[in-house]
Amino acid sequence: MKRNAPCVIVDELPFKAPAGHTQFLRDVDGIITALTFGCPCGCGAHHGGRFNEPGAWGFDGNLEKPTVTGSFGCYPSRRDESLSDGKYHWHGHLLQGIFIEC
Repeated sequence: MKRNAPCVIVDELPFKAPAGHTQFLRDVDGIITALTFGCPCGCGAHHGGRFNEPGAWGFDGNLEKPTVTGSFGCYPSRRDESLSDGKYHWHGHLLQGIFIEC
């Protein structure tokens, strides 16, 4: 069963982030340079990516239903070492406002 989650834009993520809750990070000029999100599986871990570096993810600029080019491979949180087997526990894409598991 695929573990998909809607992308919910928030101003700040709590320590245990709800699945799909996403915060955009901006530079001093207000330009969006990255995002951080609650793991779509619901484990509460934070994951993210940068947009302004070579080889980084792409962002379409849509703040309501964002699409990010490139996939996200999410490892278990360091808070729960029992899940750590060296493999992704969630891997997928953010397409038109939905985190979609591969």
